Amino acid sequence: MDKAPTFKTGPDREAVFKPVRKRPPTPEEDREHHRFLCRAAWKRCRLQKLKRSPMCERCRKAGDPRVPAVDVHHVIEVRDAPGLAYDLANLESLCKRCHGRETRTRQRMESRRG
Repeated sequence: MDKAPTFKTGPDREAVFKPVRKRPPTPEEDREHHRFLCRAAWKRCRLQKLKRSPMCERCRKAGDPRVPAVDVHHVIEVRDAPGLAYDLANLESLCKRCHGRETRTRQRMESRRG
């Protein structure tokens, strides 16, 4: 997607990326995302993130630091900012429950836009 990103200032006064997307992904975008997830570079990046943050970052913030992370989530989606695809600062280590919750939230938001 070739839309320009927008930025806003977050509560802790750092720049927060806010992607602008007004429609759900096309089937071609979905296929490209699947291809991305199968790449060796992504698998290495994912393992590196899980080694650095082996516990779920959201559960830890909520007060339970013992939940192991099994998924790595892109805070800003690859479709919206391909240049951040392998940026560890754009990745979150999450447990299955937190990752599923985030996925469902994004799907609901996209269905409301489309």
